[in-house]
Amino acid sequence: MRRAPYDELELDLRLGVRATALDAGAKVLTLDLGAGTREELAFDGALLATGATPRTLPDTPDLDGIFVLRTIDDALDLRARLDDHPRVVVIGAGFIGSEVAATCRGRGLQVTVLEALRAPLVRGLGETLGMVCGELHRDHGVDLRLGVGVAAIEGDGKVERVRLDDGSTVDADVVVVGWVWYR
Repeated sequence: MRRAPYDELELDLRLGVRATALDAGAKVLTLDLGAGTREELAFDGALLATGATPRTLPDTPDLDGIFVLRTIDDALDLRARLDDHPRVVVIGAGFIGSEVAATCRGRGLQVTVLEALRAPLVRGLGETLGMVCGELHRDHGVDLRLGVGVAAIEGDGKVERVRLDDGSTVDADVVVVGWVWYR
């Protein structure tokens, strides 16, 4: 008999069930099972993993070469595209954008990172450590542009450039939107 991948973890895995309340003092989680049915579960410890939803830029055109990483298939599609040695623009220098930039530079690709904030990773690490990470990117050949906004992604059927809010442009064959919002 084949075991499910989580069997050895002894999980009570409930997919598609919404948690509606958590009483930390009583250590009880309330689940909405649908059709007005609720269930209360006792717990010893709880971890809130809210997930993230990829942001899309307003008015993003439907062009070949724009990637938002959310699934393994998204990552595999991007990896296949990187084999063609494209010019890569990464929008957002958080954890996703920074990792994509480092990986692309490690493959010898031309990489420009566009970040609206004053430092990479500032939301997760703070400005001081973010600036240190920014210098590491620059030391490895990343064209890191801070305090810039994206006005448009342009091209004819495929990505060709990213227009910044100051009117300048960055040529690109691949654009990775590497920022997320937390729900």
